Amino acid sequence: PPPMMAQKIDIPDDQLYETITERVIALQEMFPESVRNIAKTSASYASSAVASTYSVGSQLAWVLATSALVLFVAPVYEADQDQLQEQLRQQQQQILMGRPQSGPNPSGAPLPGMAPAPPMR
Repeated sequence: PPPMMAQKIDIPDDQLYETITERVIALQEMFPESVRNIAKTSASYASSAVASTYSVGSQLAWVLATSALVLFVAPVYEADQDQLQEQLRQQQQQILMGRPQSGPNPSGAPLPGMAPAPPMR
């Protein structure tokens, strides 16, 4: 029997399906070992630099966010609480002392949308 010979199969390029990984592996043979080592080292340094930059950036963002929270939000909240306490104090004083003589309507006339006050005897 004749020896089996590998037959060349002619497949058009548009019907060849290769993954990116297969293409990169095939291209390795095209470059010398020294070039591949330089590329590998450069990629390693670049990856390390990106990871370090991300780490420092996230830590910086955390410090800035918590500092803003402590330095800016807390005093604003306290000022709002002080204003609320002052309003409550004024309301209590108004209830205890009667209608104030000064304020938005010192004439005693009813404000728009309010019922008139009962006549005083």
